[in-house]
Amino acid sequence: MALPSPIPDNPKRWEDWRFYNSDDYYQRLCLSFESSPSNEQIEDNCRQLLIWWQKKLPLKNQPSNPVTQMLRSGLDEAPQYLAEARSKLLDPVARQRIDEELRVQVRDRAMVEFFKFLSFATSNGTLSESDERNLYQVGESAGLTEAEMRPALDGELEKRGLRREDPPPTPEEKSAAEIASAPRDAFAEFRRLLQLSGLSDEDMTDDQRDALCNMGENLGLTGGQAEDLIDEFLEEVSGIPLTPSPPPRPVSPAL
Repeated sequence: MALPSPIPDNPKRWEDWRFYNSDDYYQRLCLSFESSPSNEQIEDNCRQLLIWWQKKLPLKNQPSNPVTQMLRSGLDEAPQYLAEARSKLLDPVARQRIDEELRVQVRDRAMVEFFKFLSFATSNGTLSESDERNLYQVGESAGLTEAEMRPALDGELEKRGLRREDPPPTPEEKSAAEIASAPRDAFAEFRRLLQLSGLSDEDMTDDQRDALCNMGENLGLTGGQAEDLIDEFLEEVSGIPLTPSPPPRPVSPAL
């Protein structure tokens, strides 16, 4: 969120006026907690917003005006809400408390995203080393630190009765049959993980897509194969009809 310069006079062209009574003091002043605004920015935004609302006061004498009906109680209440936000954010003690509360909210939202990926990364009852690395990557993109994620992950694994997977066997330990069947199994497993994710084209972020591609590569797919399967999955969940694949050719019985 940022305050446009100049602020559009027409409220229909600037939706952020609606945040004047937000529970988030930063949002009231068209600021964001993450940007750590200075006292000067807080003062300046409050001043500009108060001027904007002051210019709208004559509308109180035009109750039938559509703009008046749109702004409604803001014409009376906005200055009080804006002044309160300015006072809270300029008070070092109050601001520290507000920042701590917002930091917890941000961390909680990031944890929800983190545990969402944990659900389908452990769909087989275990968490592999590679999937755990991918989970940390997802969490870091959402603003979490490994120091926050690791104890939370340990606790969640114990709570769900899950365990970390044993290290995978070395290539020398795999039989020729296992190696030959890996690509086929990888396709099926990756499709299953995509279905468990519950993501759609609108929900999936770039970071989530990268994490999914990494999981596909850890299963034995190439980056291109993982990308194609993700695109195919997103088309399916969006309801776009796919070009039907030709039916499999019958296999003649062995003589």
